[in-house]
Amino acid sequence: MYDLADMNRLGLLLVAACSSLGCGRTDFGATGMGFSGSESGTDSGSTSGLPEDSSTGPVLTTTPMTGDTTIGPTTDTTTGTDESTDESTSTGPEGCDPTPWEGDLLLDTAEEVADYPGHTTVTGNLVIYQLDTEDLAPLECLREVGGHLEIRENPGLQRLDGLHNLRAVGGYAYLLANPMLQSTAGLASLEQTGDFVFVEGNPGLFDLFLPSLQSVGGRFRVWDNASVEFIDTPTLGGSVAGIEIGFNQSLVFVDGLLGLTGSSGDINIFWNPSLVDLFGLSGLSGTTGSIFVVGNSALETLDGLGGISQAAGDVRLESNPALVSVAGVAGLQAIGGNLWIENNPALQAIDAFSGVTAIGSSLVVNANPLVQDVDGLFSLTTVGNFVVFEDNGSLQDLDGLSGLTGVVPGGLWLDGNAQLQQIDGLAGITSVGGFLSVNDNDSLLDVDGLTNVGSVGDLLRITANAQLLNVNGLVGVGSVGDELRIQSNASLQNLDGLLGLGAVGADFIVTANPSLTSLGGASNLQTVGGHVIILDDDSLTSLAGLGGITSVGGGWQVRENASLLSVGGPMALTSTGDYFWWSDNPALQSMAGFGSLQTVGVEFVVQDNAALQTMGSFGSLVSVAGDFFVVSNPLLPTCEPVNLLTVQLGGVGGSALITGNLPDACGS
Repeated sequence: MYDLADMNRLGLLLVAACSSLGCGRTDFGATGMGFSGSESGTDSGSTSGLPEDSSTGPVLTTTPMTGDTTIGPTTDTTTGTDESTDESTSTGPEGCDPTPWEGDLLLDTAEEVADYPGHTTVTGNLVIYQLDTEDLAPLECLREVGGHLEIRENPGLQRLDGLHNLRAVGGYAYLLANPMLQSTAGLASLEQTGDFVFVEGNPGLFDLFLPSLQSVGGRFRVWDNASVEFIDTPTLGGSVAGIEIGFNQSLVFVDGLLGLTGSSGDINIFWNPSLVDLFGLSGLSGTTGSIFVVGNSALETLDGLGGISQAAGDVRLESNPALVSVAGVAGLQAIGGNLWIENNPALQAIDAFSGVTAIGSSLVVNANPLVQDVDGLFSLTTVGNFVVFEDNGSLQDLDGLSGLTGVVPGGLWLDGNAQLQQIDGLAGITSVGGFLSVNDNDSLLDVDGLTNVGSVGDLLRITANAQLLNVNGLVGVGSVGDELRIQSNASLQNLDGLLGLGAVGADFIVTANPSLTSLGGASNLQTVGGHVIILDDDSLTSLAGLGGITSVGGGWQVRENASLLSVGGPMALTSTGDYFWWSDNPALQSMAGFGSLQTVGVEFVVQDNAALQTMGSFGSLVSVAGDFFVVSNPLLPTCEPVNLLTVQLGGVGGSALITGNLPDACGS
């Protein structure tokens, strides 16, 4: 006995005539139908993989219809000879002309259709365009089109009656933008096409029935047909060059594709809000192009894709709100492009990729709020570009990536995973070719999983990790190609994990870490290609740890550090390419330590340091290329900056201002 859900499904299949035609579905499981009527949504940047058809048909130079010298079709156009009883294999209904129409043929008026001279073959392309007629009955003799068949933008066309004897199309068959078209049953005898079959933009089409279609030489596409509920192609088999099912508001099943055995191109399942399963793709096996399953709001599983062993392109599973499992793609062993899993709010685990050892491009797991682990990726050893885990609110660890080794060429991005506590699963990574970002992971306690990373080719940032106590996991990093930023880590106390760091290609920024008491971990840092910025670190008392830096390509900025008392020892700094700037450090008493500084590339600024009593000696300073400002340091004797400016430097490249400091013999 069937329960209510089973009976509903059985009834729908009977309506589609699938059961009598052997569509292949024998299970009437009680999978939730989920017909909520929800909209499919629109493309918001996440459907970059949408296929775009560039084949809008040939521009025809049509052979004009001249006087009719043939015997026309029979006057009874409603009883075209059925293939099963037609003894003739060449001429079709009585009175047809077996000689071919040579070249292309454009039919764009009712008169041209009515006057069609009964040829059984058109050797070129046949384009049926902008007709107001309800059907194509005068074309009943037609059996073969040597080129393409286009039926497009016909405002009155409701049926394809008249093409019921057409068996073969040498090129593609394209049914496009026929607003009144209700059924494709008029193509009941069509067996094969040499190129793609596209049924697209026909809002009134409810019956997509091609009972004799056996082979398609190109892609098979059903796109933007709002009323189609089923794809009914019971004899279609073999391999196609791609499968594209998208933006069909009422489509429930794709069971009519069950006979297909392969797709050499992409499989795109986009924004079909009523689609409940992919059972109709169960016959597919081997290698395909990309697999995109995007925006299907009723789809709960990927069952039906299990026979596919390799995706030469991307696998993208995105914005499927009912998707609870990706186990349906468990047969995959290789992915040539990206593995991208994004915005699937019901998905609980990444549990289907145990056979995948390599991802050719990027691994992206983003905005899946219930995913707790990635254990299904345990066989993965290499990723060709980026590894990204972002905004997965329940993700607790990355232990499933313990097999990943060597270089991550593009970058490693761990951002906004609120429950992520440790990243030990990344211990096999030895280098990051691009950026490395650990940002906004509220529960992360350490970065020890990065211990074996020796270099970062681009940006390295450790930012906004509220529970992070240290950066000891960065101890192996010897160089950073671009910026290094340590920012807004509320519990971070030291930078001891930077002891191996010798060079930063761009800026070195340590800012807004309220518990940070020491920069000692940076003591082996020698060159900085951009700016050095120490800003708003309220527990920091000295700059001890930066003493090994000999030159900076940009500026040197120490600003708004509430507890900073002194430099903390001699500095090796000899030059800055830009500014030398100290301001708004309310506890700073001494700047002594810059006796080796020789040149400042632009400004020299000491400003608004309320407790500053001495700038110390700048005995080696010979040049300031820009302005010289020493302003509003009320305890700093005025003679210190005056003597530096007038006696030692003998002037600067820009303007000079010394004011608001402690009055003495040199003024105020």
